[in-house]
Amino acid sequence: MSGAITHSAFSRIGQLASLPRVHAAFQWFHLHERRVMQWQQELVSIAAPPFGESRRAEWLAERFRELGLQQVEIDSVGNVLGCYPGNRSRAEQRCVMLSAHIDTVRSEEHTSELQSHHD
Repeated sequence: MSGAITHSAFSRIGQLASLPRVHAAFQWFHLHERRVMQWQQELVSIAAPPFGESRRAEWLAERFRELGLQQVEIDSVGNVLGCYPGNRSRAEQRCVMLSAHIDTVRSEEHTSELQSHHD
């Protein structure tokens, strides 16, 4: 990666990190750290081999609803979708889309005990 591109990326990250809304988001995660860790443990305890993620998808859809996301659905291939509406006065601005896999590459019978190294 060239130095100019790297500098530009780091500059943009610095700009974003200084926004009050970003600080508020980090504060939310700080205040809900135990809850997020509990969710992570619950999520990974649900068996979800490739193409067998339906129970995990249902769990995730319920968490989306608890967090106030709208239009929560599980599509025909098992993706969990939800919308967190932004500020309508800024509709012309960019939005953020997040995507992640929820399957686990392990057998359905695999039942290792989860361990947390979190205080």
